Amino acid sequence: MVVPANTLYQNISIIRRGLRTVGETEDTLITTVPRKGFQIEPGVNVITISKASVRMEEKKAAEPGRPRLPWLKRYAPVLWMTGSLFIGIALGNMAWQTVVDKNFYDQYTLVETTHGCHFFSKNEDIESVNRFESYKTMILKTGMDCQKYPWVYFPSSSRTPAVAALICQQPYKTRGDTGCVTLFFRGAAHE
Repeated sequence: MVVPANTLYQNISIIRRGLRTVGETEDTLITTVPRKGFQIEPGVNVITISKASVRMEEKKAAEPGRPRLPWLKRYAPVLWMTGSLFIGIALGNMAWQTVVDKNFYDQYTLVETTHGCHFFSKNEDIESVNRFESYKTMILKTGMDCQKYPWVYFPSSSRTPAVAALICQQPYKTRGDTGCVTLFFRGAAHE
């Protein structure tokens, strides 16, 4: 294969520039000898590399030291966000499950038991005899059966212009359906 002289000189020029850059020297490493070709300067140290040493270098380079995980670097933010989300959900669920149920009707006190009806109120003002008797009379005039609805709760106070009563088949302390009905009397006069 015959290489044109111009191509040969261009390649040698590229090699000279590369060696100067790598060797960080301005000395001429390859000289042109007229009618003979090119010659490496005698002061340049030339090392001959055998094929066996090249193969050993390739084996060393091919042996993986520690596997690299490029996907881990790429997905690290997503993994952090997902982990944080799951931890937040777990902590929220634990907090939700450990909250003690507050029973709204724990503050209600038993005022009186009459004809099998248990009358409860959390308002101190209902404990006056006249007011309680008027409320009880209103409830019993509706035809309420104390055998069917034995639990009566008064949530209203004397400050409201109405009387409300919750009549239930089961006490509120029981879980599940207590079978309650609301009685509401508007315009009830508080004495």
